[in-house]
Amino acid sequence: MNTRVLLVRDFAKRFNPDLERIFKRGDSRPKKIVTKKYPQDGRIFQSYLKTKIDTGGFYLESWVMPQDTLIKQRAVAAKIKDEIELASIRKRLKDNIIKEW
Repeated sequence: MNTRVLLVRDFAKRFNPDLERIFKRGDSRPKKIVTKKYPQDGRIFQSYLKTKIDTGGFYLESWVMPQDTLIKQRAVAAKIKDEIELASIRKRLKDNIIKEW
């Protein structure tokens, strides 16, 4: 009886065509394109969202960016933010200098 419940629960999990099993934490997105739902962008499988089901009858999935990619993206975002802030400071300084003269 308990085995039957596990089979029904696992049936709602999507199949990983590269590894020929259901997705497990740490699996990368499959290279074989079965559906257009998930692009091949290097994300890593985190977990199933068992409270939500998609239109195909499968649990929704949570995918995350690899750690090194996140660090690079955050560094670029911080650099852009700093450049914008410096440009704002320079503009205010320029405006104040002109007004004083």
